[in-house]
Amino acid sequence: MEGSIAYQLAARHPEEVSGFVIEDIGAEVWDDLSFVFAWEGLFPTREALAERVGPRLLPYLQDSFRETLPDGG
Repeated sequence: MEGSIAYQLAARHPEEVSGFVIEDIGAEVWDDLSFVFAWEGLFPTREALAERVGPRLLPYLQDSFRETLPDGG
């Protein structure tokens, strides 16, 4: 569970985390997760990304949304 806690800490308080190393065994997922490919890239607004993610998963992911600079940085 420590890896999950570290990811949540970094997502919620990025100013407190400059980096971390996660050494863990990843969960094996046998489901088709290709639907996440639609989330790749930059979106013009948070609302546009929220709409793409959809209402089912938005509550779990919206705290991870990050604003980028106009040049993508």
